[in-house]
Amino acid sequence: MTRTADIFRNGPAYTIDSAALKRFRQAAKAGLASLSKAERNAYAEAVEARIKAAQCSELRKASRARYPKEEERLYKIAMNEKRARQAAAMREA
Repeated sequence: MTRTADIFRNGPAYTIDSAALKRFRQAAKAGLASLSKAERNAYAEAVEARIKAAQCSELRKASRARYPKEEERLYKIAMNEKRARQAAAMREA
């Protein structure tokens, strides 16, 4: 089976690991049913955040050689949006 066929069948294979995921995996050794709904939701959010980070990293690697200025522009936009969200969160707190 080719790598492309494998990706279409099983989705992309990410090697994802973080402190949050290790903590949740340790807590879920007895199964996800042993976690509360809030813990399961937090686990899902941690997995999603780590996968998105891996996808962004792969996209940056792929686009860096072809479109360095566009990547820089998009990075600046993303950072400005992040700063705006942080400022809004600080104002709400």
